[in-house]
Amino acid sequence: MSDSNDFGSGGGNDTSHSKYNGDGDFRDETDLSGMDVASAREYVMAYITTLKQTQQKMKETAAELELWQQRVSFAAERGRPDLRSAADMKVKEISDSLERLRTEEYDLAAKTKTLIENLKKLKAGFVPSVDAEQLQAELDMITGERDEVAEKFREEDALNELEKLKQKMKDSEST
Repeated sequence: MSDSNDFGSGGGNDTSHSKYNGDGDFRDETDLSGMDVASAREYVMAYITTLKQTQQKMKETAAELELWQQRVSFAAERGRPDLRSAADMKVKEISDSLERLRTEEYDLAAKTKTLIENLKKLKAGFVPSVDAEQLQAELDMITGERDEVAEKFREEDALNELEKLKQKMKDSEST
């Protein structure tokens, strides 16, 4: 993973969750379909790693921002407007950087959450069906539709066979 955020959109402002895949179309970055579980797990881990690196970079940047804010105060106390101006510019630069990191972290956290859910579904072999009628038709084809008339005849045949067996047992007892 590089610090340039291999999965982000450069500035971290892209919330469309899709990326150009080089084949002339865009692919949802959180779509794990077509991947085996091992590849999908590795892909998700790369996102998690990038998220953790971004969070660490945010902590470092926040500490740097605090340092430069102290320097602004120090320059003001010493009556050094030239140093204060330079420190103010650095505070603005670091604040902008921290805001970009926050946006990137938010985007990565959302994508990571979706990826983890999608990985769980992939592991479970879950394939959502959007057409309930087609699913019912496939189920009927596999199991066969329930034929109530045939069931009634089978039930009557079973009762008839039971009566014959009872009669046969009575006849054998009486002889």
